Amino acid sequence: MSEPPVHVSAEGVHPHPHHTGHRGFDLAIALSAIAISVISLFVAIEHGHVERQLVAANSWPFLQGNYSNGALQGQQSISLFVSNAGVGPAKLETMEMFFRGQPVKTSEDLFAKCCGVAPGQTLHWITGPQSGVLRPGDTFNLIVLPRTPESEPTWNRLNASLDQVTYRACWCSVFDECWISDLQTLKPTAVKECPVPPVPYRPR
Repeated sequence: MSEPPVHVSAEGVHPHPHHTGHRGFDLAIALSAIAISVISLFVAIEHGHVERQLVAANSWPFLQGNYSNGALQGQQSISLFVSNAGVGPAKLETMEMFFRGQPVKTSEDLFAKCCGVAPGQTLHWITGPQSGVLRPGDTFNLIVLPRTPESEPTWNRLNASLDQVTYRACWCSVFDECWISDLQTLKPTAVKECPVPPVPYRPR
């Protein structure tokens, strides 16, 4: 006679597991069920990991530094700028600029180092933010120097030494994954958080 599927006692009704009558076979079934549960858990964890990687890859920001000396709003200008060539927003945390390997504190400092511009000398240029959020495809200008009769000597000197202006920047994604690079390499270095630069560049 087969056993009932439930067991009734004073404490209540309890499910009664079905047994085959063979202890070894019952143990094999139990172990198989445990193995299937473990494998299912592993697959679920791995699937979640892959999904997180896909989301991160689809939100990856990538910053590049560059310059131009063409026309800007109808006037020939030198522009030093940073652009987001990635597929996700970039939070620019820190920015450093160098001229011939020496840190540049401000745009005035760059003009002094590259072009011999004395403090207080009249010169008109445009600066942008030192930090902020860049959406994919966004660009912001660090320095824009229009070519005018007044700026001609400085413009020519800076134009001749644009390849000696270098950068180091640190930015983060919306998931707080951060990278640091010279804005030229295709392989930025991943960091846990953006370090405080010894001499940050501050537009002025």
